[in-house]
Amino acid sequence: MFVLFFKYEKDSRENLIQSEIDRHVKDIIKIRVHEKLQHRKDEIENEVKRRIDVLKRIMEKQMLIEIEKRNNDEIRKVNAKKVEK
Repeated sequence: MFVLFFKYEKDSRENLIQSEIDRHVKDIIKIRVHEKLQHRKDEIENEVKRRIDVLKRIMEKQMLIEIEKRNNDEIRKVNAKKVEK
């Protein structure tokens, strides 16, 4: 009788310990996965920002070139009108 009780108690403790270990391992895995995902998310966001900045600079250059071209065209038109008069 006592042997069965001690075996039951031992099994219960082992099950409790195993369940705590399982829970702890799951928590650690959950934390690691979250950290990895956050790190990857940060990397992706930084890459997107970098690409946006590059494209923004390219567009700004193109706009400045276009504005300069329009200004030169206007100057030529004004000079052409002056010459005609």
